[in-house]
Formats: sequence, C-alpha cells, structure tokens
Amino acid sequence: MWYEASHNSLKREDVDWSQSRIIFIAPEFTKHQYLAIGFKDLAIQLYKVRKYKSGLMVFNEIKPLDKKESIATITKGNPDARTVSQEIVVYTEEDFLKTADDQVKLIYSELKSAINNLGTDIEIRPTKKYISFRRRNKALVGIIFLYHMIHGFLVVNCFYLIFYLCIFF
Repeated sequence: MWYEASHNSLKREDVDWSQSRIIFIAPEFTKHQYLAIGFKDLAIQLYKVRKYKSGLMVFNEIKPLDKKESIATITKGNPDARTVSQEIVVYTEEDFLKTADDQVKLIYSELKSAINNLGTDIEIRPTKKYISFRRRNKALVGIIFLYHMIHGFLVVNCFYLIFYLCIFF
C-alpha cells in the first residue's frame, strides 16, 4: 500500500517497528487465541468477521477480560520470545504519567474523567506519542504529554479540530 500511494520504496529501518501488532481476522478463534490477547505486553488483537448474504461484512474486535499478566512469565527460557517482547512495546497510561509533574497528572485525571462521562464504551489506547480516547473504534480525543504541559486534539466528524490545551506551570 505504501508503494502504491507514494511510489517510493520503504526500507526496513524507515519504519518504527516498536508499535507493531499482530491482528487475526477470522470467523472463529481457539481458546489459545482468546488467551493470547490477555497479556499486557503482547500486542495481539482478534477481530471476528461475519459475512452476510447481502455481501455486508462486519468486523468485531474481541476484547480481553483483563490484561494483567506479562508474557515474560511464560517465555523465560525462550530467547526468540524474549527478543520479540523487548522489541515490540505496548504503551500504558503509566508510561506517560511517570514523567509528568503532579499538576499535569491532576489535569489529565480530570480530563479523563470528563471524557469517560461521555459513555461506558470509551476506550483508552496509549501509543508511543500520545493517548487516544476512542469510541466505537473511532478516535475522539488525543492527549500529548510534556513535562509541564498537555497538548490535545479533538476529532469532529472525521476532521481533526486541533486545539492546544497548553497549561504551563
């Protein structure tokens, strides 16, 4: 797709592989595949697909019940698994908050609470550079952390309305 759009070759080192994901799309999954999405540091997503007689296809993401266990607990002796888990980084809210000062943490907590009040289906998806708040698999708000400042952007009807909530201390 990259080549078709840009007509330029892309070299391996030009890509940030740290946020790679494994995405499985199938009509059904095994119990082992369901269990694989439960690791907090393993970027695997499952999408169940249904095709209807009219040609309509529906993709539903399967969410884990919780993501508490680390993949490292079961791959201690496997060097290949250890290499993959070190190269692919799954970011968390805590990764952003540990470098922010207390005032930024407080403001983020208030923003998060206000965004979560929009509905029970809000999903928080941290990435390498920002935290995305999503609803129905569409981005609503993105928050970029700096030590003394928060930048935000809001998505309105598929257009990015960029605003900066710049709070200096």
